[in-house]
Amino acid sequence: MSWAKQFYSGNAMVLTIFKLSLAATIYWLWRERNSRVFQSRSQDCSSLQDAIVDDVRACISSWRGVKSSPQNHDLAASWEISRKIFLP
Repeated sequence: MSWAKQFYSGNAMVLTIFKLSLAATIYWLWRERNSRVFQSRSQDCSSLQDAIVDDVRACISSWRGVKSSPQNHDLAASWEISRKIFLP
């Protein structure tokens, strides 16, 4: 993970989403690998990408008390996340 952090800097929300995205990508790629090896089944790249984005979006949507800033609001909008996550 340290190799990834050295290439990315930003506010706490950006960095946390980056880490979540990396973890979700590793999880889904490993799951796909196991599916291909042990069950002879596979998904297309688009399905994998959708699964990764859906997982990250679901995790972010459960957050509460996030600092309200223009950068965080823009990030939430780009991920299609409700503004409920922000502090009033």
